[in-house]
Amino acid sequence: MDSQSAAAGRGRSWKSPAVLLAACLFALSMHAYVELVHRRAAAALAERGLEANFSDLYPYWFGTRLVLREGGDPYGAAATKRIQTAYYGRPLDPSRPSDPKDEHRFIYPIYVCLLLAPISLVSFGTAELLFTILLPLAAVGSVRLWSWALSLRLSSRTLLLASVMVLGSMPFAEGYSLTQISLLAMAVIAGACAAVTAGHHKTAGVLLALATVKPHLALPFAAWFLLWSVGGWRHRKGVLGGFAATLGVLLAGSELILPGWFSRWWATVQAFSRYQKPPLAQVMFGESGGVLVAALVVLAVAATCWMLRRCDPGSKEWAAVMSLVAVGTAVVIPNADAVYDHLIMLPAALWLGTQAAGFPQWRLVKRAIYATAAALLGWQWLAAAAVCLIALASARWGSNLFVLSLPIRSEPALPFVALLLVGLFLRDEAFGRQPISVPTPSTPPR
Repeated sequence: MDSQSAAAGRGRSWKSPAVLLAACLFALSMHAYVELVHRRAAAALAERGLEANFSDLYPYWFGTRLVLREGGDPYGAAATKRIQTAYYGRPLDPSRPSDPKDEHRFIYPIYVCLLLAPISLVSFGTAELLFTILLPLAAVGSVRLWSWALSLRLSSRTLLLASVMVLGSMPFAEGYSLTQISLLAMAVIAGACAAVTAGHHKTAGVLLALATVKPHLALPFAAWFLLWSVGGWRHRKGVLGGFAATLGVLLAGSELILPGWFSRWWATVQAFSRYQKPPLAQVMFGESGGVLVAALVVLAVAATCWMLRRCDPGSKEWAAVMSLVAVGTAVVIPNADAVYDHLIMLPAALWLGTQAAGFPQWRLVKRAIYATAAALLGWQWLAAAAVCLIALASARWGSNLFVLSLPIRSEPALPFVALLLVGLFLRDEAFGRQPISVPTPSTPPR
């Protein structure tokens, strides 16, 4: 059998129904694992006389109702106490050392209330139900949108398998369990990038502005598109125009519903940084080392974006730089606990996955790093399935903190390994050392 026939056989094997079934089972085990973790956390809170709501949607549903229906201030101390009562069963007491440090404040820009206005008309239970339906649709849509944005011609079977893997990933499972609107914001970012690829620049700018309800996820892409617009201002200025106009409307609307909101929001963000975990880079490399690493990553990504600012959608450089911005964003995320935000690496995962066919021809270093990234990702599914089996066999071992932490142990390192891998592809291929096959833009999905 020649090499092409062997490659075709391998391609058919990983697309077989058995592989899809295995992916579904691992996806279910990941969600079961996250449920085990949350049950253990709820039990720990119960030992301290606290409840556990575990829904990140509640503060924003409540804050939206408070602003739009009562004319209140969701950043105020009274609102925070009401949110904590719903979340923990009572307000937190700073004088109690055993009380959690997470204050669960309303920390989004106030214009999130303008976008969430419809859910203020329904009960929290109804709002939560709507989001449990919407979030998986957003995740599946993100796969399709990113494949379009990067001009990846993926077959329907590949898209299906990728969708199952995303729905069963640790970031999605955690975000879904918490009803995190980050999952929606990332889908909107994917839509903005797909709109740029399709030539709908103003639409892309509008979507990107809407996604700034999660500033740490949207602003890196906004910065990239600003540099990209400079690379061909005459034909690309629509992105910046749509972004600025939409953001201006959102800011003006924010002042109407809560005058002077920005200073209150900024004070809340600063308070949030004091009681949440530090950024991922600082967790991995220490406080000083983390700041240095994050600064170097930002500078390297910015310099690369500047050098590739003239690239065209559908080109090899376009796919590479979009992947770089995505993994760079994951590395500098300000809260190491926000595992769900790591789903922003989805475009890099899809793009790197399409490059796997060239694995045998790569240098040893690149193959080793690629294999490491795959192992870190695979470990999460295997370990989650193992923890679920252990929990079925022994409730005591299933609630053991060491056992429960096994699947999550690879997650902090994954963004850094992915960043290194994308950097190698950029150095070797996007800058001309080796050819890279990124297909031409495909027909927009209907």
